[in-house]
Amino acid sequence: MKIQYHKLKHWLLATAAGLLGVNVGCERFIQCEYGCPEADYEVKGRVTTQNDVPIEGIEVSLSRYNADTTDADGRYYLCYGNFPYEHDTANVTFSDIDGEANGHYADTTVQVVFNRSDLHGGDGHWYEGRATKEVDVKLREVE
Repeated sequence: MKIQYHKLKHWLLATAAGLLGVNVGCERFIQCEYGCPEADYEVKGRVTTQNDVPIEGIEVSLSRYNADTTDADGRYYLCYGNFPYEHDTANVTFSDIDGEANGHYADTTVQVVFNRSDLHGGDGHWYEGRATKEVDVKLREVE
C-alpha cells in the first residue's frame, strides 16, 4: 500500500511539473534518448627492464576486460568500451607468462584512472568519445 502511494505521489508530481512546463528529465546530467552512453578507453605503452631493455612475452591484462602480450619491442595495446563515468578506473596487470624465456619478472599491477575530461571526439549523442592513457612499466627481475 505504501509503495503504491509513493508511485502515485511521484506520478502526480511529475505530471503537474510537466503541465507547468518544469523540466524534470535527466538532461541536466546526461542527454536523454533511448539507449545508453558509451565511451572507448585505451591503455597502451611499453614494458621494459629496469635498464630500459624491452621485454617480449609479458601478458598485460585489464581487470575487467581483455589481455594482450607484449611484442619484441615490449609494446602492448588494450581497448575497452564502458559507460562514461566521471572517473573510470582500470587495474592493468603485467604478468611474466613465458617462464625463463626472457628472464623472470615480478608481476606488477598499475591502476589507471580516466576522467571524463580525458574523453575526446564524441558525437554529441550517445558516443562520448575516446580516452587514451600511455602507461610504460619497468618490471623488476626476480631470481
